Amino acid sequence: MYKRQVQKVQGTSNDSGILIDGMDSMLVRFAKCCNPVAGDPVTGWITRGRGVSVHRRGCPRVMGLDAERRVQVTWGNKGGVDLPVSLRVTTDDRAGVLASVSTVFSEKGVNIHEASCLSKDGRGENVFHFRIGDVGHLREIIRGVAKIDGVLEVERV
Repeated sequence: MYKRQVQKVQGTSNDSGILIDGMDSMLVRFAKCCNPVAGDPVTGWITRGRGVSVHRRGCPRVMGLDAERRVQVTWGNKGGVDLPVSLRVTTDDRAGVLASVSTVFSEKGVNIHEASCLSKDGRGENVFHFRIGDVGHLREIIRGVAKIDGVLEVERV
């Protein structure tokens, strides 16, 4: 059943770096619910009329979808695809901690596109939105931020 749906979207240019059953000319969308990044274990789901939606493996949203419409996907060798990612960083509420966090992003060559920062009960609740090319680079940022004095927790959202 899904082969017929896959054939409908073949021929669309794909610069996403995703291979679907060995083909790389498919319409691909990256799920906003889990924001997969190159290097993450991923799974695909054939949508109705919008190609294949790529999710991080284990994404709760895709696990409840029709298993017949799941398709095996892998990251190809194409590089340079920056995808959106968000990190939640919980910190002590003290002067300079945000400057230290943003310095890690800057030193790793990553531009923060949006940040939400809230001070509550002596803690800082911060969410940073940015784009990144691969999971290895993301891990470097997470490790760098986690080492900062006053950072209590770093998690991918």
